[in-house]
Amino acid sequence: MEELYQFTAAKRFQEPEHGGLFYFLLTTDEKVLVLYDAESQNLGAAGEDPLGSPFKAYTRLSMVRAPNTGYVINQRFSGELLDAGEPREMRLPPRQWPEPDMFCQIPWQKLEERLSK
Repeated sequence: MEELYQFTAAKRFQEPEHGGLFYFLLTTDEKVLVLYDAESQNLGAAGEDPLGSPFKAYTRLSMVRAPNTGYVINQRFSGELLDAGEPREMRLPPRQWPEPDMFCQIPWQKLEERLSK
């Protein structure tokens, strides 16, 4: 099933162990979608710069999920490039990280307070 999203803003956080990046995208209806940048994680684990990942967030996203598992099988961004800013350090332990490809329960205005302190 295809899901279509429109975003107005983006923020990114970086986990401290390998430097993998998390993108938090604000939808037009004030929900926060979480996307993990797997390539940044792979780069960091290999001793390379995670910020060298080609992942970029744009204002529109088409995401296709497998019907039974909900696993994302395709993502396609379009529209205008969003400035996610410099990565903020993620200070939560991994078991408390938000789920990838899902909406986060943390309000947009509270992301820094809850994730990086």
